[in-house]
Amino acid sequence: MKNKGVVNVDMQLKYDSMEIVKKVYDNGSYEVNICRSYNDDKVLYTVICLKEVELFKEEIKFFSKLREKKRFTDFVVCYGKNSFVYIWFIYREEAPIFLEEMYEKSVIERADYIKAILSYIVVADIPEIMLYDLLAKENINRNKSERVYFNYFLTSLERYSFYGEKRYMTRLSNMLRELFNEEIIDDKLPRITLIIDKLKSQVYSEVMEIYLDFVSLYDDFNLCKETEINKKCTLIKKVEKILIKLKEKFGLAIVTIILSVAVSALIVIATAEKQPKNISTIDKIGTRQMK
Repeated sequence: MKNKGVVNVDMQLKYDSMEIVKKVYDNGSYEVNICRSYNDDKVLYTVICLKEVELFKEEIKFFSKLREKKRFTDFVVCYGKNSFVYIWFIYREEAPIFLEEMYEKSVIERADYIKAILSYIVVADIPEIMLYDLLAKENINRNKSERVYFNYFLTSLERYSFYGEKRYMTRLSNMLRELFNEEIIDDKLPRITLIIDKLKSQVYSEVMEIYLDFVSLYDDFNLCKETEINKKCTLIKKVEKILIKLKEKFGLAIVTIILSVAVSALIVIATAEKQPKNISTIDKIGTRQMK
């Protein structure tokens, strides 16, 4: 049953000296907004308002206890007012970096990206039950200093008590498979498939275990990087020899034309191959469709 209170979210926030800057999500039973304080307009918050409170009894208990997690400083407060429950988080500028942008990065850069995400989760002591939402592409951000951080646009809040804490492992396993898909296909990172399988099976007890398993792969990542560099150097040397022979036989003008055509072709091929090949994803668990 929907809340029948005459005070809506906008009015209530104004009473609390807040204004809505941007509406992020609203499914009727709760909404997510970015808000500004009248007292300090430089500080922004992600404010979640539970309107149908009876649907979120377990979630309210969980968020009410978050103040006990001293290291989780992104969380601000959880309180009830006029039949609504409000959950506040620190908001930071949205600077999402999508997986598609990472496909052409070096294997070390991709590894550092995942490592930064896992490090932030561990250091900030973020509860596992929130991680499925936080690992969504719209919530992962990275600033100009390469610092990774989250925004708290929790769009599956009503399913938290149903799915449980370990649901995020499926999303993380898919991220790893997408990011390192080429290396997996070429069997260059056999140990990362073990981590992916463990994530799918949800056997990890905490994020720290995942972090330690992942950083143990850096020898493998460095070996992949050396292989990439060696292949590029070998290719460059072969191309140089071919160009020298062509120059001796046909002259500089012909070599220039050939180079121009080759570069144009490479640009077309690179554009066509931006998406990874043969990515495997999980669409269902049992009879339940994954979103």
